[in-house]
Amino acid sequence: MTCMEQIHRVWKNHTGSGRISSHLCTQTTLYSRELSRMKYLNAKTVLPAAMLEQLQQYAEGEVLYIPKRPQNCKQWGEAKGTKGKTQERNRAIRAAYAKGVPFHILADKYCLSEETLKKIVYSKS
Repeated sequence: MTCMEQIHRVWKNHTGSGRISSHLCTQTTLYSRELSRMKYLNAKTVLPAAMLEQLQQYAEGEVLYIPKRPQNCKQWGEAKGTKGKTQERNRAIRAAYAKGVPFHILADKYCLSEETLKKIVYSKS
C-alpha cells in the first residue's frame, strides 16, 4: 500500500468520505509514535519539608516540571534507536536513488515528500 493509499484510508475512516484534499495528501506523513507521559510525583513524598515550604512560596498548588540535569539527558533518537533507524533509512534511500529509482517511487515507498527525499539524497552526510 502506498503512502497516499494509507492516508486516503485513514481519512475515509475518519470522515466517512472518500474525498481528501491534495494539500492534506502532500502535507501528511503517517507515522506511529508512542505517547510519552511524564511521571507525576507528590512533592510531599520526595522533598524535605523545608524545601517544600520554600517551593510553596513560589508555586503553591501548581504543577512543576523539573528538567533533567544536562549530564543525564540523551541526544535525539538515542533512547529508542530512532536516530540509527533514520540513518539506516537514509542510506537505503541514497542507495536506491544511486541505482536509478526516481523520487516519486521513493516518495511512495518511504511516505516522504520528494523535497524531503532530495534533501536526504543531496546532503553531505
